[in-house]
Amino acid sequence: MVQGRQSSLWKAGRYIFGCCVTLCVFGLSVAHAQDEPPAAGEQAEEQQEPAAAPVVQKRPELLILPTESVNGKLTRLVPERIDESMRVRLKDDGKVVVMPSFVEIRKKLAGQGVSSAVIYEAEQLYTSGIGLLTAGNNEQAMGAFQRSLELQEQNLADVTNYNILTDTISNLALAYHLMGYDVDSRKKMQQFAHIRPEATLSPDKFPKELIEVFESEQKKIKKAGPGKLVISTETPGAQVFIDGKDRGVTPVTLDDVGFGYHYLVIKDGKGNVHTEQLRVRGKKKEQQVNANLSSAGNVAATSGDEMPVYYTDLLASIKTGEINSVELQPYLAELSKQSGAPYIAWVLVYKTGTNYMAAPFIWRAKDNMLVMVEERKFNMEMTDLVLGVNKMAKSMAVIAQDMPEDNKVTSVTVGAAPVVVATNPVTTTGTTGTTGTTTTTSPVIVTPPSDGTDTTGDQTQTLKPLDPIEEEDPKDSKRRWKYVGIGAAAVAVVGGLVVGGVMLASDDDEQPTTNTDFSAEVSW
Repeated sequence: MVQGRQSSLWKAGRYIFGCCVTLCVFGLSVAHAQDEPPAAGEQAEEQQEPAAAPVVQKRPELLILPTESVNGKLTRLVPERIDESMRVRLKDDGKVVVMPSFVEIRKKLAGQGVSSAVIYEAEQLYTSGIGLLTAGNNEQAMGAFQRSLELQEQNLADVTNYNILTDTISNLALAYHLMGYDVDSRKKMQQFAHIRPEATLSPDKFPKELIEVFESEQKKIKKAGPGKLVISTETPGAQVFIDGKDRGVTPVTLDDVGFGYHYLVIKDGKGNVHTEQLRVRGKKKEQQVNANLSSAGNVAATSGDEMPVYYTDLLASIKTGEINSVELQPYLAELSKQSGAPYIAWVLVYKTGTNYMAAPFIWRAKDNMLVMVEERKFNMEMTDLVLGVNKMAKSMAVIAQDMPEDNKVTSVTVGAAPVVVATNPVTTTGTTGTTGTTTTTSPVIVTPPSDGTDTTGDQTQTLKPLDPIEEEDPKDSKRRWKYVGIGAAAVAVVGGLVVGGVMLASDDDEQPTTNTDFSAEVSW
């Protein structure tokens, strides 16, 4: 009896223990399943996608040219007041970065020991090329090194760091090699050997083929030995530099310049410069170099206060009011390269009636896109300066960020005077019932032919006289006109812009009656 009871207890204990083990195993399985990441293509319903990082738009950097009046017809007071207020407002707005003026940029470069903004740009290209080469962008690196070397060789008088110049040459040789331009690669490596015959090339950077070219040229230079240079100038005392090293004053004889190509720069104390890439024959052969600095045609580096021709020509072109993106592109591109400005902006001011109008423009370097910002009106007393500048600066900041196609222009005339319309009265006679005859006079559009001959009969269109419409809202920034006739044979300008179609217009109170009463011929 006792034994049977014990057996029952044992069985019950085993059952309870088994249940506990099963529950523990199940619990561990569930916990493990919750810790595992969902299978590929599956996602827990309650799990949400991580929020996308906000896109931060880079602020455009604007180099702003001095505000000018069209054809210099206004005193400096008005453009300068608008210019000063606009720069302050754009800086305070914060949507764009207002770069220092070009004058300030050049002074900064001169303070750093770089006398030319061109050399600064060349050094920036060299640095960019190193990064591109490291990243494996060989074609872009080749372009950067080519442009950098070109700028440095064209402005040798301004080069102060020949280590960058020579390193540009060796890296260009490497870029050529990586792009498969074997002949160009060998020539540049030989040129590097001529200037730096004592250098060594790292096998970690340069391939075996280029190292062999360099070492072969080194042996040729050593075998040929130095040449003998006799250098003189019309006026003695000019400083002589070879590959950036000071070699004395003229007249001077140098017998230690190695075989091959070298950079020669001669400067006198009056700012005259002679530069050339000189080939030394070696083997102690004498070579005469007679540099006539007065007619060399090379101008020494300008100081920070002197503006380069491309900059002064750009300002002169803009001031005419004839804005053409194709014609201005070379000047704008050069200014962009030398200042590092991705955007260049300017404002033109002109007088219309009893008000001033300000026409802003923004140019983007990467695609040569020119946009025109909405013109702003200022009263004669400039009492609305703050309000007008605030609106203009706000519009410029928005346009610079988006550069909309709707604002793109290629050729615009700013502040153009209205085109005078030649009119001839045309008398027509008709019969009106029993009242007899009536005579009316209609205005006629006359478009002068391009050759100046008088073919009025073929160029006229008789118009029915129309009543003038009401004037526009005085708050409108555009000039107010009265509508007095339409036609299809004329072309005209309003506020500097041609818009298409034809309209005869007058800003006088009286209806035009003679051929001089029409103030403008408008097409849109």
